[in-house]
Amino acid sequence: MVFRVETSKITGTPDESGWAQVHEFKPEEPGLINLRGSLFAVISTKGGGTSGVESVAFGRNLITKIHDTYFGNTTASAFSALTDAVEKGKSESRNFEGEVEIAAVSLVGQVVYSAAYGGAEVAILRKDSFAKILESKSEKVISASGYPKEGDILIVGTSGFLEIFSVGSLKKAFLQSDLKGATDGIVTALHSGNDKGSLGVFFLKFEPESSDSSQAALQPAKEPASATSKIPSRTKLSASIGALSDSFSSKLTKKLPERKIYIKGQEEEKDAGRKKIAVTVGIILLVLLLVSIGFGIRQNRISKEKGRYETRLSSAQHEFDEAQSLLGLDPKRDRELFVESSTKVNEMLAEGISDSELDGLKVKLDEQQGAILGEYTQETDLFVDLALLTDGFSGDDLAASEGSLYVLDKNGKKIVRVELDTKKSVVFAGPDQVDDANLVAGYSDFAYTLNPDGIWEVGEDKKQLFEGTWGEGAMLYAYAGNLYLLNKDDSSINRYAAIPDGFADGQSWLIEDLDPDFSKVISWTIDGSIWLLDDGGRILKFSLGNQQNFKIKGVIPQMLNPKEIYTNEEQEYLYVLDPDESRIVVISKEGDYKAQYKSEKIKEAKDLTVSESEGKIILLTGDKLQSLEIEHL
Repeated sequence: MVFRVETSKITGTPDESGWAQVHEFKPEEPGLINLRGSLFAVISTKGGGTSGVESVAFGRNLITKIHDTYFGNTTASAFSALTDAVEKGKSESRNFEGEVEIAAVSLVGQVVYSAAYGGAEVAILRKDSFAKILESKSEKVISASGYPKEGDILIVGTSGFLEIFSVGSLKKAFLQSDLKGATDGIVTALHSGNDKGSLGVFFLKFEPESSDSSQAALQPAKEPASATSKIPSRTKLSASIGALSDSFSSKLTKKLPERKIYIKGQEEEKDAGRKKIAVTVGIILLVLLLVSIGFGIRQNRISKEKGRYETRLSSAQHEFDEAQSLLGLDPKRDRELFVESSTKVNEMLAEGISDSELDGLKVKLDEQQGAILGEYTQETDLFVDLALLTDGFSGDDLAASEGSLYVLDKNGKKIVRVELDTKKSVVFAGPDQVDDANLVAGYSDFAYTLNPDGIWEVGEDKKQLFEGTWGEGAMLYAYAGNLYLLNKDDSSINRYAAIPDGFADGQSWLIEDLDPDFSKVISWTIDGSIWLLDDGGRILKFSLGNQQNFKIKGVIPQMLNPKEIYTNEEQEYLYVLDPDESRIVVISKEGDYKAQYKSEKIKEAKDLTVSESEGKIILLTGDKLQSLEIEHL
């Protein structure tokens, strides 16, 4: 049955309760009509604390987005395109503080596709029966498709419409009058009350097309992705095969040469020839029938299989596209969209779904992971094998200064020095100097150790700089020629300023009356400010002796058990070693997440240092120094 569609629409008068708008469009291009048909949409906005002008402007912009999304992508099916369009509207609704409802219907050939979000509804009145096709009550977009029948009235409206008008009153209005008369009666009732500005509705009535205009009617569409009523697929397939067979038979008969018989009285020979042709045609038609049935069954199976995941794939593609469009504009939302898309793709692949579009999206996600998420997965490269330099060497602590690395082996009582640019390595101090050192600090060509009995300078000579016992967990750092000592027992930081013949006595670096708690500090670094990392992943910043406000933002997952922190005055970022998550987290000095590097070798790392100028992250993994290439700069 080919239908002529009669439409009627109603919207409430905009007021404080909200605003509603209806949209109807049918393209002029024949190709686009066949692919997308006609679009009908209802949109309403409520509340949000915005002015009426802003609400109207937002709603009209939303209609444009839905229209462009539906008619702009002609590669997807009409069902997927409509769902994508409403998904786009849903995404745009996040920019509006109030409530947004969207209902959209497209008529392609003899198939009706529908989608709704935010409370909007789609219902059908068929003779004496009434049923709701879509009732969007959750935050998800829901969709359906099916075939209308003669006399059906499709009701596409906002949630408030069907709350005001009962099913009985709607039946009575449409049974007692034509579409225009029924609409006029509904309009009178609608405008008699207040607070109905957000009400909007479309009525679509399906009437049989007259024979004179049947050639101009909409052409049959492909089978919908999901149907609201059962479709007689076997009858439909048989009819298609019959039509194809008739066409094939007609063309075949015209092309077969006529066999001319010149011997009079030989009618038997003519009959035999006719029978031979008939048998040949019959065999060809039978083969064609079997091939068509097989093809139809295969296409039906593929269609059902794709219908199982098509909406998820379309949603994942949409989220990826939006993430790309937000690159550099809204990093937080950008990452959320990317993660949502990646999760859906990985779930579909885990289900064993084989689809070229799915595989292509997976490739794009992998290619853009670094740019959007700032996540880089690498295999570490061997930087220096320390065990080749001295037997049994296993590093415990690492210090860096002006291109030189100092590595302390507490059990072996040795310090190795490594040049960052050339990888030249030497044993800098042996057991006779290192003794029972716990930590090493380096500045230029000098190395210092923190021992249970004080602070020592080691290298060419061994010299005790300061006597003292500062308890377990005390930390030593060399910066700008000065030495800094953090004592966890009394939460103090002392600075030992460099003087011509050594160092001055320690002076408190913190301002008076400051009462910090350093009991949970596990690592620190200095770039002019002092940065402290505690065992819960919190970073404290101190400048000019006073604590500064500093908060980490955007690190997913949170750092719960990090081990080391590093930066210096030449570095743009802070680098945090998080072995439990096999990663190094990069944070700006304002606290914003920048990137993270992942590698299995990071689980073994005891310490790290970084050279942004050399483009390398150096990890200490016992007897080896491993490196990662910096990619986020």
